[in-house]
Formats: sequence, C-alpha cells, structure tokens
Amino acid sequence: MRSGGIDYRFRLLGSSKPAWETTPDSDDANRQKPDPSAATDNDVGYYFDLNTGERVISDVIIRGGNLLAIGFTPSIDPCGPGGNSIFMELNAFTGGTAGSTLFDITGDRQVNEKDLLKIDVDGDGTNEELAPSGIEFMGNIQPPVILRIGNNENNPLEKKYMSSSTGRIEQLTEKGAKLGVTYWMEIHY
Repeated sequence: MRSGGIDYRFRLLGSSKPAWETTPDSDDANRQKPDPSAATDNDVGYYFDLNTGERVISDVIIRGGNLLAIGFTPSIDPCGPGGNSIFMELNAFTGGTAGSTLFDITGDRQVNEKDLLKIDVDGDGTNEELAPSGIEFMGNIQPPVILRIGNNENNPLEKKYMSSSTGRIEQLTEKGAKLGVTYWMEIHY
C-alpha cells in the first residue's frame, strides 16, 4: 500500500483457533491443573513462523487480550545498521488475527472499514477485506510508549510512539484498549 509517498508492507494473519481441549483431574488430594485431552487431537500452544532472518529481540507486551510484538530483520550485514521491523498485534490466546481493524493505515485519525486491505486470497479475482495484524517500519523499532488520544469513550483511540534506529520516532494511531474496572466484587464481613 502507498500512503503519503511511502510504501507500506503489512502482515496478515488467519483466524484459526487452536484446540484447547482438557481433561479434568481425578478427585485425589494432589489436584493439579487440567491436562490436555488424549481423546482428541489437541494443541498445547501455538507458534509463529517469522520470515527468513526475522527475529523478536525485544520483550512482548500483552494488553487487552492482544500480544504486541516487534519482528526485526537486520540488513544483509548483521553487524551493520539498518534493517526493518514489523510491529504486530495479534490475539494473545489464539496467535491469529485480533479479529477487527486495529490500525489507522489511511492516516485520517479514524479506525474503520477504510483501514481494511482488499486482497485476492484465493486467486479467483474476488477481493476479501482483511484487517492487517502488522505494519512494517524502517530500522529497528523499540516497544511503544502508548498515549490515549481523544475523549470518545465509545471509540477510543491511542497513539503508539516507537523510537527507531533510523533516528525517527515512528507513530501509529490505533483503536484504543478498553480501560476501567472490568470486574468488581464487594465482600462484607
């Protein structure tokens, strides 16, 4: 995609979910966490195939059920400066797409259907609208500083600022995480 004279590359992820079938523990005194079920094919986690040479070299962040990670591919000279980073945001529980549009890729300070990519997935000439799960930046970017912008509680936005080895501060406007009390229990003695 091209925006403002800059070519952007995106990463798309599928929406498949791992099978997390478990079997209950016996009723003995040494109760442990449930074990994976042997009665059905079962996944015991997920992994992510990165591009050749790409690696995650900074800490990942789990925020609002999403996993924020930065994949870095150094330039051909591994000791030289440069390379590219892909800032990714994916469902922390499934390893797939977060399920909705997250990034403002049009630069209009709104996160909506205009920020979907039209891709011919099956090669049949029919485009599907897919939400990108990652966006590429030049240089080695660092984990973001996150600031909430605007006052719209129904559609909050936030800005992620990431320093880069290019000397730039990369910015990304995204759909904001829902904040506030998510669970409340009052106990009386």
